[in-house]
Amino acid sequence: MSTIQDQLVSGISSKYSDAIVKKVNKDNYLDIHIPALNPAKGTHLFFNTSKNTIKVGFYCRDEEFLAPILAANPVLEAYSQGIRLAGNTPFETVEEALSGASTLINAFSNESSQTSPVQEELSKEEEDEIEPIDEALLENLLDALEGNTENVEMIFDRPELISAAEKGDMDTVNRIIQEGGDLDILDSGQDKYTAIHFSAWDGQNEVLKALIDAGANPDILGTDSRTPIHLAAANGRTEAVKLLIEAGVDINRRVLQPNEYHSEEGGTPLREAVLNQVWPVIELLIQHKADLTCLMEPCANGSYFFDAIRTLAAEGKLEGFNEAKLSVIENVLYGDSREEETEVESEEEVVVEEETEVFIEPIEEAEEADFPLINHTNSTPEAKEYLRKWQEKSIQYAFALGITANIPSWVSTLIDDINFPKFKQKQLSQIKNAITSEKVIPILSYAPIELQNEMKNAWWIIPFVIWKEDVVSWVAVNKNGFYGAHEGDDNVNMLFSWDSLSEITFDTLEDGAVRVERMNLHIDNGGYLSFDEFVAKGNGSYLSIVEAIYEVRKETIDASKGQSVWKEGTGGEGFQTFDNANQLLEDSKWTTDVSRPDPSMF
Repeated sequence: MSTIQDQLVSGISSKYSDAIVKKVNKDNYLDIHIPALNPAKGTHLFFNTSKNTIKVGFYCRDEEFLAPILAANPVLEAYSQGIRLAGNTPFETVEEALSGASTLINAFSNESSQTSPVQEELSKEEEDEIEPIDEALLENLLDALEGNTENVEMIFDRPELISAAEKGDMDTVNRIIQEGGDLDILDSGQDKYTAIHFSAWDGQNEVLKALIDAGANPDILGTDSRTPIHLAAANGRTEAVKLLIEAGVDINRRVLQPNEYHSEEGGTPLREAVLNQVWPVIELLIQHKADLTCLMEPCANGSYFFDAIRTLAAEGKLEGFNEAKLSVIENVLYGDSREEETEVESEEEVVVEEETEVFIEPIEEAEEADFPLINHTNSTPEAKEYLRKWQEKSIQYAFALGITANIPSWVSTLIDDINFPKFKQKQLSQIKNAITSEKVIPILSYAPIELQNEMKNAWWIIPFVIWKEDVVSWVAVNKNGFYGAHEGDDNVNMLFSWDSLSEITFDTLEDGAVRVERMNLHIDNGGYLSFDEFVAKGNGSYLSIVEAIYEVRKETIDASKGQSVWKEGTGGEGFQTFDNANQLLEDSKWTTDVSRPDPSMF
């Protein structure tokens, strides 16, 4: 079934063939760029579909462009981000909203006989730049069109290898390599680039690889201090960046040429990639341990780097801009040490959809195991020790972004080796076997008091899991279901109830020096919630105990579905209280004074 935004897209696209959908079904704003209205890439017609109504406007910050349109059309009004229908009229149906959009768009056509300020400026610049063409140059260019390039090469003084590299002419490149030509020959331009520079810049990957294999210098400097990887990174040439990394180039080399968006120390390939918002390259460089701290350095013009990027995006200069991903990196670097300074310019409430994908999938499997890059606001020493204790290096989560840790103020309990040790696999197998063989569910009286206040008796606690692939927290189990910290460090939220559960499955996502164990909680309609745990070699999985509890509890869960109370004891299970983790390893504790409820009492 199509959404309201889908229907709006269909209506606009049917009338305006040049319409380009920039954002649809991501949040409450549908954005459509219509070049005929304004060719600037940052401009767009928008529909705000929140609160069961639809509002229409046009995003454009060029006041000179908008002024004559507003002056000629009383049905429009200005607002901080552009123009909209006067009164910001809310429409109830798609048809009404499309009619309103037509009214707004027709206001542009009222000015069609005038040349826009943008067009006037371009025309003026073009006139200023027209110069007589040198007759000798023209003659040789005409020769080139007839296949005679000898004189053209002479005039431009460009080495044959560099021209071939730019064009991707492998025959010429291979011939020069076989002839033993100078592979690091410099171009005649002021930057004195080489063939490797140009092949990386233009994404001529076959040429680039051939030159590297033949011994050309992949880390050579131009006079502007740029190496090939700077050019590849800035222009989003992901495969070229990968080839250069494999060739061993310095991925943290600084560009010394002044640039207002670089720091006083100079720009790195990562800073170039972030500045240009080329996310595949950003991810690749992070995977290969590029220095992230270069992003914390202020711009040479004194501005905060991340805000400078947002400004460029607002001006329509960054096609690949992604606020969610940019914020993840910003929060990883700064945590809560820098308060947000962005002013909300519109009074419209924007309700973001609950499921917002932020996790950045690796381009391909990382070559080396490493830690994920986890964002967290709790910056206490205990919080840092919590992450140090329970994280492990993995390939599955190496350098993964978009993960937020909810670390409670009582985190010191979770790093206590007495009550939350790193159990060996043999020890957790012992506990698991005791639960299933004796049909006894443990009650942890040593659970943090903050949890007991919210969920009473905790049966089991997993100190550290990644659930939903983007949230880190503890997870606890009691008679009602699964609890964790959601949208707040100290929150205790029900994540999943036992009576909605249809099946539990377990997978091993990675089995090497570190295992990544996954538990999936399934419901009847096909939905599920996943929990991932890092397990170092020789250690056991806290998640595995949940499987044993479910096996013992399942008959009671099934008998209690649709009932107002739990039919405790239906499966013959009993309960035993444990005052510390060591007692879980005492066999006698599982058989002495076990409380077994009578199901007829419920």
